[in-house]
Amino acid sequence: MVNRLSPGRRPNGRDVGSVGWWHDRMVDPAVIKQDGLNAIRIVDTALVLLDAEGLDAVTMRRLATEMGTGPSSLYRHVSGMREVWVLLVEKVIEEVPLPDLDTEWGNAVGQMARDFRVVMLAHENLIPALVVGQMLGPTALIARERGIAIMLRAGFSPVDAVAGFISIIRYTLGHLILGPSAAGRPDSVRAEIDALVADLDPEQFPASTTDASAFAGVAPDEDFERGLQALLVGIESRRPR
Repeated sequence: MVNRLSPGRRPNGRDVGSVGWWHDRMVDPAVIKQDGLNAIRIVDTALVLLDAEGLDAVTMRRLATEMGTGPSSLYRHVSGMREVWVLLVEKVIEEVPLPDLDTEWGNAVGQMARDFRVVMLAHENLIPALVVGQMLGPTALIARERGIAIMLRAGFSPVDAVAGFISIIRYTLGHLILGPSAAGRPDSVRAEIDALVADLDPEQFPASTTDASAFAGVAPDEDFERGLQALLVGIESRRPR
């Protein structure tokens, strides 16, 4: 899997998923025409396969088989699996609803983070691909624009609006990538954590051994919400009164 997620390049020499790569796709009609509808079909097929069988099942050869063609024909439309992962993330972002511009900023941006997390957990097999490229496709940029616009309307400076919104997105990404799964930690893992903390020396780790059960963590949704609320409160403190 590591090799398939390693940097790929389009003919223009840009790393797939980089800022420059997305910029080229935005301003160069030839690049967009080169991909066309066939790239959309490839990504649609990849998402169905990914959700059903997992990340490792999705290869260029398997996609070609599912689409009734050969792998070489797919390479005329995508440069490889890295590009498929980048376009898959862009595709699932379409499922995130956008709040109205007049929504209170904390409710709006907080709900965008929650909805993004829910969408990604619905496509949980795609979560490892979140680190493959920058989320700077048209759909992601529209969502970013809406969040920043709402924060500007709430009175944040441009710097604080952009930084605040990006901080929330980064927190959400971090929780998805590093946090507990949608089902939470298995009981066996929780028991192992309890046992590890129970064997710590209270004199060396007095704070850690105060409540061993706390280390097993809370339910994933509650864990995410605690961090999100703390972040929203901190960002609010930057808003002029």
